[in-house]
This record gives sequence, C-alpha cells and structure tokens, in this order.
Amino acid sequence: MAGLTSPEIMKVVNRYIGVSDGYLGDFSYRSHAEFYPEYCELDIDPSQLQGTTCENLLPS
Repeated sequence: MAGLTSPEIMKVVNRYIGVSDGYLGDFSYRSHAEFYPEYCELDIDPSQLQGTTCENLLPS
C-alpha cells in the first residue's frame, strides 16, 4: 500500500489539523507523539526527530 502523496498530506494538514503562525494545529509534545501510532499506524518517536512539529509532519 502506498503512502499519502504530498498534496494529500497538505490537504490533511491544512483542512483537518491546521497551521497558524508556523505552528501545527494545537499539538502538544504528547499529542504529537500519540498522533503517529493512533492515526497513521506508524511507530515514530517525534522526540528523536530534528526540526519542528510542522517540519516533521509535512513532506519536504
């Protein structure tokens, strides 16, 4: 199964999560850590990633 395309990711982020002043929605460190396994079925620890929440979630 293929992952989301960049346009699909941008749609999810902008329509459902939201971006304001460079910050991604109202994610706390905890809710960001819970996001990947709960909604994406991915085993990702965002505390091990470099960059901001927004940079880590959006495709480069």
